[in-house]
Amino acid sequence: MIVTVGHRGARGVEPENTLLSFRKGIELGMDYVECDVQMTKDGEAVVVHPKTLAKMFGGNGDTRSKPLADWRELDMGKGEKMPTLQEVIDTVKGKVGLIVELKGEGTADKSVEIVKKNELENVLFLSYLRNEIKRVKELDASLPTGLVAREYSPEVIAAVKELGASVLFLPKGAASKERADELHSNKIHLGIWSADDQKTYEKMVGIGADYVVSDRPDLLRI
Repeated sequence: MIVTVGHRGARGVEPENTLLSFRKGIELGMDYVECDVQMTKDGEAVVVHPKTLAKMFGGNGDTRSKPLADWRELDMGKGEKMPTLQEVIDTVKGKVGLIVELKGEGTADKSVEIVKKNELENVLFLSYLRNEIKRVKELDASLPTGLVAREYSPEVIAAVKELGASVLFLPKGAASKERADELHSNKIHLGIWSADDQKTYEKMVGIGADYVVSDRPDLLRI
């Protein structure tokens, strides 16, 4: 079974990481939507990509520099405000699964706390930051996790195993049938980003990807 994932909701259709975008991902039939989590100065888990924040408003994209109330004053596009992880869960719960990508150091504790408080099912914690994935497993070993990597190597596979993760997410250029087969032989699922047209989507399905992330779910026939 192929799991389709709306990247930051449906970032190629609506302003990314906004409630509007997550609702669009649901509307377009995604199995999961993915969100990026960072922490504010006052300890709130908010959903925004650091590079996007820096590009839109300057600075380095570090949400820890201000409290939630200050970030709420920003327009993230179409009048949308920066949502909290709780608000995203309220939007998606019971409708689609949620991939929580931990974008900053120290994001695991609060994110796990919120997910468990909401008894959220169909959730996957994801990160480039290996310490955050490790921390998720320390908090609750039953929570599914995945590692994000830009390159495929024996060291990366070893890291996935050591972390107890079940998925390796790679850019589409690093994915191949041979690598998918090797991962599957190690009981690791393959996720790829991003398939933004039907041809790419079908190619990723053909090589054996288990999770296919898309910025443009509106262009996919799934």
